[in-house]
Amino acid sequence: MATEAQSQALALILVLQHRQVVTYFDISASALYLFDYLLTLSDEVELIWHAKWNITKILYLLTRYLPFVVIAVAMWFQFMPNMSLDDCLVAYKMSSGMIVVGIVFAEALLTLRTWVVWNRHPYFTLAVPALSIPVLISALVVIGLFCRSLQFAPLPDPHLKGCFLSMSSPILLWEFALLAIYEGVMFLLMAIKAYQQFVREAPVESSRLLNAVLKDGLLYYLYIAGVCIINIILVTSLSRDLIRLLALFKCAIHAILTCRTITNIRAQAKNQVIVGSSGAIDDLETVSTFQVISLERFG
Repeated sequence: MATEAQSQALALILVLQHRQVVTYFDISASALYLFDYLLTLSDEVELIWHAKWNITKILYLLTRYLPFVVIAVAMWFQFMPNMSLDDCLVAYKMSSGMIVVGIVFAEALLTLRTWVVWNRHPYFTLAVPALSIPVLISALVVIGLFCRSLQFAPLPDPHLKGCFLSMSSPILLWEFALLAIYEGVMFLLMAIKAYQQFVREAPVESSRLLNAVLKDGLLYYLYIAGVCIINIILVTSLSRDLIRLLALFKCAIHAILTCRTITNIRAQAKNQVIVGSSGAIDDLETVSTFQVISLERFG
């Protein structure tokens, strides 16, 4: 009996240690996002806030500021005292749902950029919905099943705060797998355009904007695919109470990379003056395979 009691006590200590590790990761992700926000706020004010309203600006602002809501909810279920099991379930569902929505906004923004890079090609216009809609529906189904699998237990000590996750499904790995596949396709499309521009065709003389779009695009998809692969490894190898170890980090990194990509495009476009036949910047003229001016308008 004593040995069994000791085993249960050790198991409980291990679970509480895992819970504390997840809390540390959430705090670190929150600090990282706040630091990046303060670091890039001046560029955002200059390049985004003062720009005219369009779909890019709307998606940017949604991508940029939704993580603050996710962080607030995460801090709520990590530190709020006397939370009921129902409150914990609601908080986790809200957090999971908003993370997915934030990723959708970010992917829509970067997919729109890739569409512009491909000169709004009709095949690409048809192919993107054919790929993204099934991925989106599948991701929503996966996150729905994951939320249904969540179970919470009362905290073993009344002095502890937050929620105590006792059960979750590993089905979440399929969300990361779907995202990794989507990122892989987008990376391939950007790589094809990079090959066409810098290998098959003569480089455009004033191509700093193109370089920024291609470089940031390729690196973005590589980084996000790497994050997805790391999450898949964690979900399959770690215990269930660590399943959301990098959830907030994934949300923060996705938003940081996306917003930095857009502000970098706008900064390069601002520094690169392209004069049309009328002597002014013409948003409708194409000066290269990538429609640089369209990229300026997109940015």
